[in-house]
Amino acid sequence: MNNNCTETAMNETITATGLPPAFPDHNQLPDEDGTFVKNFQEHPQSIILTDSIGPVVERLHPDGQYAIGQDCGIYWRETDPPERGAEAPDWFYVPNVPATLDGFRRSYVLWREHMAPFITNLGRNPVLLGRLYIRM
Repeated sequence: MNNNCTETAMNETITATGLPPAFPDHNQLPDEDGTFVKNFQEHPQSIILTDSIGPVVERLHPDGQYAIGQDCGIYWRETDPPERGAEAPDWFYVPNVPATLDGFRRSYVLWREHMAPFITNLGRNPVLLGRLYIRM
């Protein structure tokens, strides 16, 4: 019996498809929109919230893995312009994330960190954004 092998060449057309660009991170997104504080009480309220909840979050996260932000963007979807996919609550708390990225945070980017803020204070105009308002 002859065990000759026959190789058949197949023509394949391989088309390279480019991947879409990666979603931007906190360094690539705007960290301000040119508006100023609308309410003199925003800053003192944020300080009171942070001071009040501080001991509790420190007990919950002895490893320091939480972020508290005030008047900075939470980017929750990619849009053009980027600011349309962001909210800037007066104050927010996100558990189980690093407090800073590379030493600081310009904004919180939900599609990068996959953890929705647990508590947000959107001032007098609350906007419900899925889990972004208040989860209790």
